[in-house]
Amino acid sequence: MPQFDFASFSVQIFWLVLSSFTFFLIYTRYFITNSSNVLKIREKLKAISSSFNKEKGELLGYYDLSVKFFKNK
Repeated sequence: MPQFDFASFSVQIFWLVLSSFTFFLIYTRYFITNSSNVLKIREKLKAISSSFNKEKGELLGYYDLSVKFFKNK
């Protein structure tokens, strides 16, 4: 296998591990935290929409709910 040369075996393994670990850190730091924040905001909006619908009897769209949610923050 010419891509995996035994003379440079340790160097190739080092860069493979380093690049995989770097990708893992970037992925967990930015993408996972952003998507978890979006899911938390969706749950809060869902709770707000159910309380608005029960209390006032009005039907609000998600845009109106998100505007009210971020104005209250």
